[in-house]
Amino acid sequence: MRFPFDPGPTTIEIPWLFIVGFACGVPLLAALVAGVRQDEGMAARRLT
Repeated sequence: MRFPFDPGPTTIEIPWLFIVGFACGVPLLAALVAGVRQDEGMAARRLT
């Protein structure tokens, strides 16, 4: 019987998945924050 977590390819794949996810997630998060800030700026301009 093998345990669900066995020291094998998973130990190599997990950091790569984390790095790829981080590299893909940061620009998306930055774009989302920039979009929200632009929306807030537009709303402020409409109010004034």
